Amino acid sequence: MYVLKNSHGDCGEFSLLFITMARYAGVPAKWQSGWMLHPGNVNLHDWAEVYYEGVGWVPVDQSFGYSGGDRDSSDGIEETPLKYFFSRGLDAFRYIVNDDYGDFAPLYPAKIYPHNDEVDFQMGEVEWRCGNVLNGDWRCWMTVDYN
Repeated sequence: MYVLKNSHGDCGEFSLLFITMARYAGVPAKWQSGWMLHPGNVNLHDWAEVYYEGVGWVPVDQSFGYSGGDRDSSDGIEETPLKYFFSRGLDAFRYIVNDDYGDFAPLYPAKIYPHNDEVDFQMGEVEWRCGNVLNGDWRCWMTVDYN
C-alpha cells in the first residue's frame, strides 16, 4: 500500500507489491534478495522471481528497466546497449543470499535466538551466548574484483 499511496518505494517495497499483484493474478511469485554486483556498484538488493512452467524461477526486477529516452523511427525506442543491459541483462549480476532462508531453513551452527529480520537475510546473522548482535552493531565488508 505504501508504494501505491506514495508512488515511490525501495526495491523491497516494489518487489512485495509486484509479488502480491502477481499472486492475486494466479502467477507464482516469490521474494529474492542478496547482492547486486553490476559494474561500478555493489549493493544490497531485493527483487522478485516468477515461475514459468518448463523454465523455472525467473528474476523480475521492478527497480530496473528502460524508462524512456531518445526515440528512433523503427519502434520508438532508441536501441542502445545500456537499454538492453538494464531491461534484460542484469541476471548475471545478482548474487542470491536468501534462497531457502525466507522459509527459515536451518543454519549451521543452529541459531538460538530469533532471526534479526524475519524477511531478509542479506547481512546474515550474528549472535553470541547472550543474544543477537543486530546488524547495526557489527560491520562487514565486501569487495568485488571485476578482473
